[in-house]
Amino acid sequence: MTTIDATSTSVDGNPVTDTETDRENFTLESTLDRWIAESTGFRLTPAQESAFATELRGAGVVSTLGFIAPLDFAAAVQLVRRIAQVSLDVAADVADLVEALVRVDRFGTAEQVSRVAQATADDLVLGVAVRTADAAGPSKDVVVAEARVRSRWAPALLVVPVDTPTGARTTALVVSEDAPAPGTAVDQSDLLVGSTAGSSAESVLWSAALLGAAERAIFAAAVVTREQGKPWSGRTYERLIDDPYVIVRFGRLRAELHATDRLLLDTVAAPESDRTAAAALLYSAASQVVTSVYTELPELVGAEVDRADDLWDAAATLRRAALRHSVAWTEAIAGQGLLKPDVAAVPEQGEVTPVGADVPVLQTHNEAVSAARSFAARLAVAAVERDRDRRHPVAELKDLARTGLLGVTVPAQFGGLAASTATVVEVVRIIATADGSVAQILQPHFGALEVIALSGTPEQQRFFFGEALNGARFGNANAELGTKAAGDIRTRLIHSQDGGFTVDGDKAYTTGSYSADWIPVSVRDPAGNRASALVSRAADGVDIVDDWSGIGQRTTASGSATFAGVRVFEHHVIAQWRAGEGSHLTGAKANLVHGAVNIGLAAGALAATRDYVLTKARPSKDLAIESVVEDPHVTRRFGRLAARLAVAESGLARAADLADAAGVDQTPASISEATIAAAETEALGSEIGLDIASELFALSGASSSRAELGLDRFWRDIRTHSLHDTMIWKYHQSGDALLSGAYYFGNRRTLY
Repeated sequence: MTTIDATSTSVDGNPVTDTETDRENFTLESTLDRWIAESTGFRLTPAQESAFATELRGAGVVSTLGFIAPLDFAAAVQLVRRIAQVSLDVAADVADLVEALVRVDRFGTAEQVSRVAQATADDLVLGVAVRTADAAGPSKDVVVAEARVRSRWAPALLVVPVDTPTGARTTALVVSEDAPAPGTAVDQSDLLVGSTAGSSAESVLWSAALLGAAERAIFAAAVVTREQGKPWSGRTYERLIDDPYVIVRFGRLRAELHATDRLLLDTVAAPESDRTAAAALLYSAASQVVTSVYTELPELVGAEVDRADDLWDAAATLRRAALRHSVAWTEAIAGQGLLKPDVAAVPEQGEVTPVGADVPVLQTHNEAVSAARSFAARLAVAAVERDRDRRHPVAELKDLARTGLLGVTVPAQFGGLAASTATVVEVVRIIATADGSVAQILQPHFGALEVIALSGTPEQQRFFFGEALNGARFGNANAELGTKAAGDIRTRLIHSQDGGFTVDGDKAYTTGSYSADWIPVSVRDPAGNRASALVSRAADGVDIVDDWSGIGQRTTASGSATFAGVRVFEHHVIAQWRAGEGSHLTGAKANLVHGAVNIGLAAGALAATRDYVLTKARPSKDLAIESVVEDPHVTRRFGRLAARLAVAESGLARAADLADAAGVDQTPASISEATIAAAETEALGSEIGLDIASELFALSGASSSRAELGLDRFWRDIRTHSLHDTMIWKYHQSGDALLSGAYYFGNRRTLY
């Protein structure tokens, strides 16, 4: 066996001395923390780059990764991302080290794994040699392919690509600082059996590096814009950070980065068997972030600020780095994998719970998700016909009531699951894949239960939560037409002579109330405070007309309501004003449900596209192929859309987790972060959903536009629902928080 020289190596010509490797003087984490905090510009100078690489080596980056990478790939990925916040070049070397470690751990023999462990413990670097050409011809031996070494750290061990006599490609572990000459014979004992030239680990690691470098660019640009930016000629703003166009564009960049960062975490957490397709989607998403940074930042900052040239150079370097792999081919590979007929199993529809059966009390997140999937499968069966005929889903909503899903947010002390925000939005998202109208009807229902939880008395909570657990559904009667601003309330509670109150007023957009059991009516109480009067749908004086005529979400019955002398018991009036500070997250949770509806619709649109392409679409007569799946443009575009959907779904999961964490912390910072994350998710989900629902037809062909197929309902539903809020102001909140340090509580802006 070849021995390895364990003498000190050098980094960019600087020897690593014993002093530099003194673990007692500094640690890897503290070194990274310091460099990240102090590196406020767009890029390091060559001298800084060299010093950073030297300090990392001295802090034990090689030995640390040699230990953690095989055991905790997620930790290694996050380390690469953090290093890229300082230097993309150094992160590239570290990413190659991690890839080599993971590859040997997975495919190496016990002797190879032991050799690598000893090498990294001795602070010796592993590297990766990248294939640069295919084999010139058949060989009688296993030989090294033509390749180059990417690492600048003079690696002692290399993973090199090799060719076999059968034409198969694999890799081998060799002792060499430079890639051996092409054609060099490789011992069978050096092969990493089963390892191919590329790997999902490489895609994940490089995506992490791109995202870290993109974060640095965005935040450095924000600092420059805040400190030096000058308004464009003709603008009335004193500061560039007050320009709404600049704010929104920064907000969108930040939203994209946040969602893709969560996708990185989700990809790493995926089972290794599923990581190949997920890594391809991640790389597409990370490349999209980089492209946005490259095209947006220079214009946002302008040419007059100091180091503008550094920004443009850094953005160009980042864009070139994204071309480490072909994004188009990565997306095509993802699309090919997703368009295989056996990828998605046919969901079981399940049986409708019989009328009169006890409503189950769901006990766990998994039970809620399973119930949502079963219900969504049944819901999808006649979704096209309901949309076409504008038929309110009365029977389907009765089925929903018997699933137990309507009671998932009931607090545990009242017998419910006390479902997290993450559970609620996942339930809504799943149902929206089948029918966006029914999913939207859940929004006012869960909103009403939130109001009761925040402002209801214990007696009110006990009664109305019991109703929800028994399958009762809550609608809404909040909006009024003709007021000066949306949200203004003119309807008042009037004391009744025989006790209690009466309500008179007109409401609009009463989503779900047409067939609800209870209708929360937004009113002003006799003292002028905001309150919610819960009225039975069957009460005298309640008249709801399904006159909703929107192009999308046709079956939400978001029509008009008239309340004429409707009797309201005093104990059915919820004093919303009591919620106070506790209501700060209500808006964020509502935004997340809205986002879940659009993202679920996007997933439904992509699934419908896949089904149509596999079963009905025909290839162009000009192409000599048997199936549309063989069309490289179809597979690439499908892969890209799948990547965009993955970004939206990960952004939704991230924002839901932040909302749950803020509900526990209840600090201004955590509440504002959750509010902004929800705003980002709603805006990004709408944008991505519209793209997917529109591109559906381009991928499926002309026949997919036939009205009887109803594929247009996805776009119509998303387009209609996305108008619920002004999405541009969602990005505005995110950009304003970045540039001005503003906190948001709902729509209220505060500077601390």
